[in-house]
Amino acid sequence: MADTMKTAVLLLVSSLILVQGRLGGLQGKCLCQDDARRINPKLVTQVKVHPSSLFCPRKEVIVTLKNGTRKCLNPESKFAKFIEDKYNP
Repeated sequence: MADTMKTAVLLLVSSLILVQGRLGGLQGKCLCQDDARRINPKLVTQVKVHPSSLFCPRKEVIVTLKNGTRKCLNPESKFAKFIEDKYNP
């Protein structure tokens, strides 16, 4: 009887996690809405690359500047590729 209860609880929890994951994927959005035009490479302190996923179908390159602001780069641009290589060798 105890094994049956454990199995039932495990199935219930697994189902809830699966449903929540699907809803999150449907409601998810890309972090970048538009790409920055120009950024001084000397101001870049951190680079994060987010590959495409269920939440966002495109690759995103986000840089953090010395003043703390975050900017998105066009992942297909030469500049973004240069910054990626420089900060993520």
